[in-house]
Amino acid sequence: MPSSSFLRADCSVDLYKARSSIYAQLTQVLGELRDYNGGMLFKQIEQVNALQQALGKGTDSVLLEKFFYALMPMEMRTSLDTETLKQFFVLFLHAVKRDRMRKEGDLFFKQENARVMAVLSGAEPPLQKQIDERLEQQGYLAHRWVHFSLEVSDEAYAGYLLLSEEKAEQERFVDAVRDLL
Repeated sequence: MPSSSFLRADCSVDLYKARSSIYAQLTQVLGELRDYNGGMLFKQIEQVNALQQALGKGTDSVLLEKFFYALMPMEMRTSLDTETLKQFFVLFLHAVKRDRMRKEGDLFFKQENARVMAVLSGAEPPLQKQIDERLEQQGYLAHRWVHFSLEVSDEAYAGYLLLSEEKAEQERFVDAVRDLL
């Protein structure tokens, strides 16, 4: 099996494609198999592909995958709808592009009816930890808030997303992030 079919544009190995191919070959040789861990992996691949399609062809697929697999808690990668993921990624891209022009840390917010999101550039690990702890103290349930930490071109980024229709709760979320800056 040639490894070239599993390489991404940046020459890193796409483990999910490799796993899928190996699983298909094992099934062909051994018959029906049960993949205990693969179900979630394939759901994630489907979600990444749906997100890539929603964003269009001009999207940097390597950066998109890094963003997607940085989302925590992991379960939210497959629970979030594609539109929410798209808006979160677009806000992240906006922060990356603005940061390249200005080269200084900044905070970007987007507030909508059912969600509020924030992306911070220049978010070093100690600050990220403080924000994470503050948001955990707010008592948000794990299935209602998502965060990521990612480095792009030697610049640290952190993103936070709260799924809530309550404006007061959204404001507390924004204040919790903003107050630590």
